[in-house]
Amino acid sequence: MKDISTIIRNRRTIKPKAMKEGSVVPKEVIIEVLENAIWAPNHGKTEPWHFLVYTGNALKHFCGLHADVYKQGAGDKFNDAKYNALANWYKTVGCMIVVLHRRSSQSRIRENEEKEAVACAVQNMWLTVEAYNYAGMWATGGGTYMPEITEILPMEPNDNLMGFFLIGERSVDGVPGIRKPLNEKVSWMEE
Repeated sequence: MKDISTIIRNRRTIKPKAMKEGSVVPKEVIIEVLENAIWAPNHGKTEPWHFLVYTGNALKHFCGLHADVYKQGAGDKFNDAKYNALANWYKTVGCMIVVLHRRSSQSRIRENEEKEAVACAVQNMWLTVEAYNYAGMWATGGGTYMPEITEILPMEPNDNLMGFFLIGERSVDGVPGIRKPLNEKVSWMEE
């Protein structure tokens, strides 16, 4: 396994079009991805995440429904290429994990802090995917923020959809990352 700094610095978004057609992600890898997700830090030990895992025919069916939700809700911003991309994710994506923020009505933790904890869970997922040398993408487009999406997902009343985490086999390597120098992003308060 790669060391953690290498994994963090090599992690890239690899879109479905750069995933291998017919991708297969072993169930053991998916379980490890999810197991690492639930170890993310969270305030008050609320563990405010829930995941829906789609593979095989369930994934294919969902992709068609998702594309239709996008088409229904996009209005004048409808883009045929985006519709086709959503409808065809299943051809290259081996596993799609729906990422939900599941808010407890009893929670005394601020909602934004719980959503940040879910984002940490997604980062753990992504780093695990990178460690296994699979491709990953956190998709927040399409129908993610359209109210109609709740009609095709088995969500509870307090759930917030935070996107779709896509995993597939790499057909290409990620492009090397570029970051501004650390000294442009950090201010040291020493005296």
